[in-house]
Amino acid sequence: MGAVYKQFKDKLSVTTDIVSIAGVPGMESHFGVEYWLMGHFAFRAGMDAQEKTFGFGVNWQNLGFDYAMAMHDLGLSHRMSASLRFGPSIAAKRKLDARQEYLKAHAAFEKGYLARGKDFLGNAVSLDPQNTDYAYEFDRIDVILPIYNEVPRPNKEHELLRRAVKKYLDRRVEHSLQILRYLLTLDPGNAKVIALIQAVKNKERVTTAEPELPSGMNLVDKNLYDSLNYFYDGKYEQA
Repeated sequence: MGAVYKQFKDKLSVTTDIVSIAGVPGMESHFGVEYWLMGHFAFRAGMDAQEKTFGFGVNWQNLGFDYAMAMHDLGLSHRMSASLRFGPSIAAKRKLDARQEYLKAHAAFEKGYLARGKDFLGNAVSLDPQNTDYAYEFDRIDVILPIYNEVPRPNKEHELLRRAVKKYLDRRVEHSLQILRYLLTLDPGNAKVIALIQAVKNKERVTTAEPELPSGMNLVDKNLYDSLNYFYDGKYEQA
């Protein structure tokens, strides 16, 4: 009977077990600790009734080396082993599979199929949960889907929405908001676009107020107007 406790994203493992052998009175207990540093170096310690052990291991690509020193009644003993693995490791294979799922997700996003892309992205996160880029995009697509999850249509609104979503997933938040604001100037009462702007701003904690447009002026006109004013005022960097 045994138990394993893992912590720090499985870098630290603490194991213990109790062994009972038929015909032998009493039970034996074993205890061990292992910690992986940077995914390549392991430090280990263990003990039972007969000996105490200390050691380390090194894994680099397909090569492995392990060393342990044991202290017991007869003194010290040293144990070493080397290994060579053929083919990609399980972890490397999972990362490759995750990358393929991620590329499928972006191909779907490029065409505007957000729900389908989310499925692929979810697969990538499951295969490689430590990849922060996958997790970031998976979290952000959940901001968009409750509001906009329609099948793409060949019109200007859907094309601009597709671009805005893609910029948002690429961490270009302000660019995404600019596209949505421009779309809102074309259709000021578009509830979907208004909801998207608010959802993105809430998620990214953008507190700036939405720009007020003078009557008869769209967002492009206003940006040009502001740039000219900055230029005349000598504020060239802002222009």
